[in-house]
Amino acid sequence: MMNCMHGAEQELDEFGERCGTDIDRRAMHTDREGQPRLIKYDRFGDDISEVWVNEEYRQNQVFTVPLH
Repeated sequence: MMNCMHGAEQELDEFGERCGTDIDRRAMHTDREGQPRLIKYDRFGDDISEVWVNEEYRQNQVFTVPLH
């Protein structure tokens, strides 16, 4: 039981470290100008209805979205 708790504490420490460094840095950019956007039309006026997501947003999702 103690090993399990130690492992969980270690994972939480690592996650906290990532949140305070990499994730926070990417989030500052994403919140300011990198939010997902709907691109409704291409340059010819054709409906493409594409969602643009910047790479930093995707990277933050990898570390913050819980896996089931």
